[in-house]
Amino acid sequence: EVEEDVFRREFPHLAELFRWYRYETNTVGRIVAFADKLATLIRACRYRQLGHATEDLIKGLYKKLTAYDEFMHILEYFVRRYCPESPLS
Repeated sequence: EVEEDVFRREFPHLAELFRWYRYETNTVGRIVAFADKLATLIRACRYRQLGHATEDLIKGLYKKLTAYDEFMHILEYFVRRYCPESPLS
């Protein structure tokens, strides 16, 4: 809600794009939402490699990402590439 308000007030020309992303109302929004979660998963895997306890975050993000059936091949590729020692491998 706060984010939407900021976009409406400060970036009105981007407000609709933000809504697409936030609510995944079309293909573009769905792709961007998937990519955003995937980027967070990759960062969590990197932090895990550095010794931080991110296993719960990794598992939670992975579970959310598996809901994007049409992008499973992308998810599996990036998990193999960036999360080889994660609890998902």
